[in-house]
Amino acid sequence: MIAEINGTEIFYKIEGDGEPMMMMHGGLGQDHTVFSPWLQPLEERFKVIYYDHRGNGRSGRPPLETLTHENFARDADELRKHLGIDKMILFGHSYGSFLAMEYAIRYQQHLSHLILVGTAPSYEFLDPCREKTIERLGNFGLDTPENRALVEMWILGEFADEAEYDKFGETLKKIYPPHPERSTETIRCFETTNYTLKHCLLKYDVRHALGSINVPTLVMNGEDDWDTVPEQAELVHKGIPNSDFVIFEHSGHEPYADETELFLRALVDWIEKH
Repeated sequence: MIAEINGTEIFYKIEGDGEPMMMMHGGLGQDHTVFSPWLQPLEERFKVIYYDHRGNGRSGRPPLETLTHENFARDADELRKHLGIDKMILFGHSYGSFLAMEYAIRYQQHLSHLILVGTAPSYEFLDPCREKTIERLGNFGLDTPENRALVEMWILGEFADEAEYDKFGETLKKIYPPHPERSTETIRCFETTNYTLKHCLLKYDVRHALGSINVPTLVMNGEDDWDTVPEQAELVHKGIPNSDFVIFEHSGHEPYADETELFLRALVDWIEKH
């Protein structure tokens, strides 16, 4: 479905029934299908709200200068109001976890729970991300000058065109655990990736505000996450009062895909206890 939200069209869909859970995908420049099929079992227990951030996936392409963390958070809150929801669980993965924290800082009165997966509190995660990604390329025999250049384009938001972005995506697939069941319906947008990396992510820093988040919060990270390394996720955990922290020993940046059964059990058990 499409809703006119905060000056742009936002695509969303709702699956399941029960307590509402809104999903914030990462990227940016990807869409909600990155969660499929692994998180679909949540639809048996919750009313799961999938949506694509502005400039992403099936949502509208407003002017790039409207792609701000303030607008991303406001979009989510306006969508919440559009759906008639008072309180909800908010689930954010990767860049989506950054936006979930931005939402909580502004609108936490509308949250019952906050779940952050593959997360970090500031742009400073980018240095270990670069180092670990290059190290992983080496582990797979892919540490070439060309691939290092692709990593820099990713870190700095400097893809020249869609073909270069796709080439980076194909390279990245080779260092992720193989998941042949991964959705093939993801819509990518390199302009959105470039803009948000360069103009938003390089300025991202919520460390000063984490102490203001007082909703039940669960931080989840893979031990082998080379994108948002566990030490960065632990900083989020330490910054948010009374949060809980779970490490998945056999997971990378997508623990919900790498250890699905364990991930879902930990998530649902935690919500039920809080």
